[in-house]
Amino acid sequence: MVLNLQKIWQPTNTRYHVTIRDNRENDQWYLAPHKNSMDLNRWLDTGSKLLELNVTNAFGRSATIILEDYDWWLWVSGNIEGGEQKIKVHGSVDFDVTFTDDGCISFYNNTTDWGNGAGKVVKYKILPFQY
Repeated sequence: MVLNLQKIWQPTNTRYHVTIRDNRENDQWYLAPHKNSMDLNRWLDTGSKLLELNVTNAFGRSATIILEDYDWWLWVSGNIEGGEQKIKVHGSVDFDVTFTDDGCISFYNNTTDWGNGAGKVVKYKILPFQY
């Protein structure tokens, strides 16, 4: 395993209810709208041991986003543009997830750049929050 989700951040102006489920360790956490961030330090896994983010906005729209570490790739799937995205990983990576005011999720690489020229930040639209 090479991917460590260190922290989840709320957007500046729009707040979400975020439930985090770690199926690897059988743990669950809740990031309330009034909290700016949450420290996690969770290693990602794959298959039935995935990490699940359930996000609900103030209008009751919800999205599920799945994060997996699979063969040197960060797999992101669920209610995002394209349904599934893969981010290349070079070596062990510590990263943060940030939900944005424009209804997106971004992945910030704290260690180095993501692979294939993606830079330090990769961002995807969360489809239920695009209105």
